[in-house]
Amino acid sequence: MVGQYGFVYGLEAQMDYLTTHRLPIAARMYAPHSFKVFKGNEIYDPSQEECKAAEEDPDNSMHIISIVGYGEEKGKPFWLIVNSYGQEWGDHGEAKYVRGKNACGIEQYGYFIKSVEHF
Repeated sequence: MVGQYGFVYGLEAQMDYLTTHRLPIAARMYAPHSFKVFKGNEIYDPSQEECKAAEEDPDNSMHIISIVGYGEEKGKPFWLIVNSYGQEWGDHGEAKYVRGKNACGIEQYGYFIKSVEHF
């Protein structure tokens, strides 16, 4: 049962929310081809050109992922995300996605849901 839901805007708000509540955030983004076929555990960091092409492609709708955490690897900040493409994508359905660049719009709009048990 949903107890509360809301909008989280921008990088700092997402980080604050994750830190305080430790709940996933649903974020929307444009998914370039390289994202759709991504495999591995390195940090995914699309180029501005890839993101722009994905945004301008009329056949490419917004994609929703879950941000479940964040961290830093070798001085590079990342979001820990879970994708709906299945276990074959990324690293068993999860990936590290570059943080702090709003790459492909991932840090622009986020949504959260709290179940009644979290109250």
